[in-house]
Amino acid sequence: GDYTNSLDNYFLALSIKEKINDKSSIWREYNNIGLVLRNLEQNREALKYFKMVLGFNSNLSSKSYEATVWN
Repeated sequence: GDYTNSLDNYFLALSIKEKINDKSSIWREYNNIGLVLRNLEQNREALKYFKMVLGFNSNLSSKSYEATVWN
């Protein structure tokens, strides 16, 4: 796919969610950024985003979010 365009869109979504303090779904953008970076074989950078997601998930009530990231 068009990974560059995808990253731009995910970073835009991330900035919007950060501005409105949307803690319930911001994890998804970090996870998606990690997935795109992994597909670009930027594994160290991807790992940083996946670790950030796990940090967010520890503050959320649902373990299904965490399961998605570990998957």
